[in-house]
Amino acid sequence: MDYSIAILDSDKQIKETAELHIVYAVDGICTLRLTNDTIQIERAGIYLLNFRESARLEVPRGALTALLSIDYFALCGLYNRPQIRFTVSGSNQRYDELRSRIQSLLLAYAGGGPANVCRELGEFYLLLQLLLNHFQIPSSTTDAAEEDGMNRLFSLLHSDPRM
Repeated sequence: MDYSIAILDSDKQIKETAELHIVYAVDGICTLRLTNDTIQIERAGIYLLNFRESARLEVPRGALTALLSIDYFALCGLYNRPQIRFTVSGSNQRYDELRSRIQSLLLAYAGGGPANVCRELGEFYLLLQLLLNHFQIPSSTTDAAEEDGMNRLFSLLHSDPRM
């Protein structure tokens, strides 16, 4: 599964691409300017941009923001769904768990080097599992398709060490 992590200390235009974007305020406050809304993300805050959503991310001097981008079509294919949408909101146990998963992924990413490759991939897939299980917006697809998607995910993880 393709994904990328960017650590930003300046503004960035997030275009309508074939990716999901998770914005995480590492330090300071950043501003996300959507088409019809402006959202401030405080330290350790999270915002998720779904497929085909764009925004202007403003990162003021001294602030640091992480942008995790996930290949949307690969995710849909892996999960055997025509589309997947997520919502991330508020302070609850799952949100705190999501924050912790993102922090663990960023720590593994920052560690770099061959020794952390497996750790980073593991943290990414744990984050992905959390998103799919608890932050996915329900669709009309049956539970059987969801179970099949999870079985395919685990099967791919076990069969392809590069994932």
